[in-house]
Amino acid sequence: MALLLGVAVAAAVPPPPPFHLDPDDIALLSEGGRISRSHKDGEAELGLSASLVRGDPAAVWREIADYDRYVAYLPYVTASQRIGEEERDGHPVILARLELTTRHLTTRYTLDHHQGPDFVWFELRSVSGSPVRAAEGWWTLTPWEPDPTRLLLAYQVRVETAWYVPAALKQRAADLGLNRFAGLVAQQVERGR
Repeated sequence: MALLLGVAVAAAVPPPPPFHLDPDDIALLSEGGRISRSHKDGEAELGLSASLVRGDPAAVWREIADYDRYVAYLPYVTASQRIGEEERDGHPVILARLELTTRHLTTRYTLDHHQGPDFVWFELRSVSGSPVRAAEGWWTLTPWEPDPTRLLLAYQVRVETAWYVPAALKQRAADLGLNRFAGLVAQQVERGR
């Protein structure tokens, strides 16, 4: 069995890219593992982190939107804060600030979080000192067909970096950043923090 996952959304917010889970991915996730991978997508890198979670979908969405807590459990997030909310095109948008530190390089971003019925789309903008030119990402939550008591939590991110960032460094950052991301959020939900 293989799964191809995608979500239909309103035109104003870009839909999450579909991704494919092969039988090995499905087996790994069903056994409690997580998947992460990245690949070149035009000028950008597109990464995926996925894990299964047991919990109420509303609790998962609350955890994802709780930017004040990111610094407590997400690697490389050295500061995070929800700074407000505003209405755009009839939909609420959460505004946040993030600071990421890797290898003594600290970068700062603002983030716009758009909540849809079955996904989140976010846009990340550099504030200072970042080799990241553009970044956007999606969170999706999908019923897990092999076990209806679980949900598939997937995090996808598309990042465009400056021309001077070596390919090996981009891959290393993707490997480190994606490896546990969805799994750590799933753990917070399951612990009921």
